[in-house]
Amino acid sequence: AEDYFTHTRGAGYDFRDGEQVVRRYKKKYSAHVFTERTQTIIKEHSTTNANQPFFIYLAFQSVHAPLQVPKRYENMYRNVVDRNRRIFSGMVSAMDEGVGDITRTLQEEGLYDNTIIVFT
Repeated sequence: AEDYFTHTRGAGYDFRDGEQVVRRYKKKYSAHVFTERTQTIIKEHSTTNANQPFFIYLAFQSVHAPLQVPKRYENMYRNVVDRNRRIFSGMVSAMDEGVGDITRTLQEEGLYDNTIIVFT
């Protein structure tokens, strides 16, 4: 599985924006990258094509192996004794925060009331 911070799998780098390999996100947690990029797409659409429908397919890397999360999310679950469970819980929280941030962006850009969100 791809590392959430280095975006490598084995010896290879595997992180793209469309068809372009993107290296500027090294050391940045993938859920944060995906959230920020999605917010940018929504804002750009809102200012250039607000009356046109659009489709975003966002496949968060979370919550699959490897178990990795920024420390601040893991620390939210200090009461969880099992470290793997603590990290997993933090991963869920990071993803949930991203979904919330994207939803808020849709609201701020006036697109929320005409949007269908499918979360599976």
